[in-house]
Amino acid sequence: MREVEARKEKDSGVFEDIARQLGLKFKRRPKPQDRFVQYELIYPSIYTRTGNVELDVSYRYGHSVLGTISRPWPISKKASLPAFTVNTLKEEELYASKAIAMVDVKERLDFPNEISLFTKRKIRHLFDVYLLAGEALNGNNKLDLKQFRALFVLFGMTRIKNFEYFRGNAIGAYKDADIKAELLSVVPRDFPVPTVDEMKWTVRKFLDQHVFTYSEREYRFMEDFRSGYFRPEDLFGSGNMASMLRDTQYYREILGKVAPLQKRGSPRGKRASGKALP
Repeated sequence: MREVEARKEKDSGVFEDIARQLGLKFKRRPKPQDRFVQYELIYPSIYTRTGNVELDVSYRYGHSVLGTISRPWPISKKASLPAFTVNTLKEEELYASKAIAMVDVKERLDFPNEISLFTKRKIRHLFDVYLLAGEALNGNNKLDLKQFRALFVLFGMTRIKNFEYFRGNAIGAYKDADIKAELLSVVPRDFPVPTVDEMKWTVRKFLDQHVFTYSEREYRFMEDFRSGYFRPEDLFGSGNMASMLRDTQYYREILGKVAPLQKRGSPRGKRASGKALP
């Protein structure tokens, strides 16, 4: 924790310097957590009276499953700034995180009773998954749905209590008032924005058809995890990705919360080596 505190202080200085160079107001959100902190960069906005960039910084063994990629940022032809690129998650991991973020969560495993990046059910998550769902239901998949589902299961089981019982009706309690309050300011003026009921219905159909149709291996992963055994090879095969996930401290910590008294051997006896099942 001493290392975390030192890192938070260092990072805060970097963000504050960036805000100063850009002429923005820098503010730290209240209720600082042990390993999670929120900042705001406040700027004049053409959409609302005051714009802000939210910075959510987690010090809880942050990791990416698929790694990051460099993508060009979409710049309007009318924009006054030159084009640039951003380092971002791959689409399957990004959308899996968004889908998890819109689920109505009663109890978290990773941040119990604390705020976190994925406990804030922002309506933009519902809107983004709605756009993805509309394409997928029409056969125009923009990503690998099999990989998306595997990540959805991984994130759900390791972040949400009783996730294995969730189905498409587990979407959060959004309201049409949320559209005006949070969504319209980040959607182009000429882009049609559906009602909350329309978005939820489309997303529910997508989840029931393409996500909550678990395979035998996915069920096996969930059953093992609840018994205190972490076997990511059931989701991703026996390659480097599964090895990386098994060695990530985050999952060891979560597994200790799920089944603290379980031994960390294999429930299948001779398969304790962690090799992929047939």
